Amino acid sequence: MAEAPAITTKSITIPAGQCGVLPNNAVIKSILVNGTATATSSCGSLPAPTAYVCGAFFFWIDNDDNTGHSMDETSTDYTSIKIGDTTYTMNKEVATGDGPGVATPVADLNVYITDPALFQFTSLTQNNSTKKSSIELFFKVPEDLFDTVQLIIDNGGSAMSPIPYEADCPEV
Repeated sequence: MAEAPAITTKSITIPAGQCGVLPNNAVIKSILVNGTATATSSCGSLPAPTAYVCGAFFFWIDNDDNTGHSMDETSTDYTSIKIGDTTYTMNKEVATGDGPGVATPVADLNVYITDPALFQFTSLTQNNSTKKSSIELFFKVPEDLFDTVQLIIDNGGSAMSPIPYEADCPEV
């Protein structure tokens, strides 16, 4: 029996005044309109236009000399980010260096996101204390996909998924 084809969320950009033709089985989940442009369809109704929203993930990593702690900076990695039905594999360390390490820059994480119109990491903050560092990782995503965003972090063999929350978009 043949496997069903994988469904992935993709974005297309259509400049003002241009047209686009999608495959017969395409499902339009979101429309982002920039400026005064409008979107119409000759094949049925479209979802209401939406905008980007910003969100963030917050979590702690241990930066002391005890590598046996959960979320130790030497063994904690970003595994993947899922948006809708599309998963981007990252397998990138949360921080590099020792006690405290330096959080991986968002530019290094965004190389794994092959569709930046769908999702982008925008900035991060790292605050260090004596034995822990807090990481706040900001992102932007179409509003109607916000509830589908799931970050997976491997903390030495155990997966965790911090809950995203809406946040103001930091200046970049």
